[in-house]
Amino acid sequence: MEFVLIFLVFLIVALLFIIYNLKFKQDSSQTYNLIKFSESLANQIQDVRKEIDKNSKDSREDIENRLN
Repeated sequence: MEFVLIFLVFLIVALLFIIYNLKFKQDSSQTYNLIKFSESLANQIQDVRKEIDKNSKDSREDIENRLN
């Protein structure tokens, strides 16, 4: 009887440990995905800023050429 009780307690502890580890892995995966998304978004914003800067420079040069 005591052996069965000890076995059940051990089984419950092991299941709780497995569930906790699975939950932790999902959280770290979500965090990793969020970091990757923010890096991607930052890179896209930087590309847009470079393109706007280039277009602004081209427009300024075009206006200067027309004025001359």
